[in-house]
This record gives sequence, structure tokens and C-alpha cells, in this order.
Amino acid sequence: MHEVSLEARRWNLTANMHHGPGGPRALVDYEYTGTGAPGGNEVATLEVPVQPGKIYVFSSWVDPSKISDGQFDLIIDTADGKSTYSITYGSAGPPLRYSTPPWLCPPGVTRVMLGLQANGLTLARGQKLKFSEPALAELSAISAAQPPAARAGMSR
Repeated sequence: MHEVSLEARRWNLTANMHHGPGGPRALVDYEYTGTGAPGGNEVATLEVPVQPGKIYVFSSWVDPSKISDGQFDLIIDTADGKSTYSITYGSAGPPLRYSTPPWLCPPGVTRVMLGLQANGLTLARGQKLKFSEPALAELSAISAAQPPAARAGMSR
């Protein structure tokens, strides 16, 4: 597995998504602060290069423990943001590393838009939805196609 470094890059943030501390190692952190009412579509986005024929997974540590309604999303979109290649949804729950399903980059695609999104969710006033350490991992074809037991030479 090879990770595309996202730490030194500048993410684009909508009005209510902010850079902030709070992740497990406080490297690259973004947060949405609740108002007590349903929010809009707040997002941090980053355009990155990809290679056709490679398999990718986008992941981030997320702390959704303060969500009272709605969801967050991790997204791999087309570079123009008009179509989605891979997405995972989450709602209230424990702080974990969440990831999209594996995505095979098709011929002709050389750039994608990654998104950390607070999708119309509700948080109590002052509570935060935190994203930390986003990563785009390039998987080998065998690791994406076979279950862990098969890769380790074990049988069921």
C-alpha cells in the first residue's frame, strides 16, 4: 500500500468548515462547529493526481460522537466535483478511521477531488465534527481483490 501525502497541501474550505486541532496526532485537522440547527453542506476539498488502473481508498479519522442528526461523508469525486466515484457515509458513533470502498481509477482520469463533508447534520451549539489525518492510499490489485485470510495464505 502506498499513501499519497495530503499533509502539505492546501484544502479548500466552505464558510463553516475550519482548520482546527483535535485529531489523534493533530496533523491535518478540519472541523465543523454545530449551531444547534441543521447545517448546510459544509466541506473541505482537495484536488489530487491519480493514475489510471490503480486502486485507491480515501480515509480519515472522524469523531462523529456529537452528531444528533444527519451524516458526514468521505468522497472521491471527479475533479470538477460533478460526479462521485466512491463515497462512504457515517452518522453518530465512536471516533474511528472511516474509509471509502476501493475505487479503480478508469482510463483517462488523472485528477480527482477528495471531500470531507458535513452533510446537513445537526450538532449542539459549539459541538464539533472533527476530521483528522485524511489519506489517499493506493492499494495493490491483490489486496483489494482478496480477503485478508487469502492474502496471508490461510484458508477458511
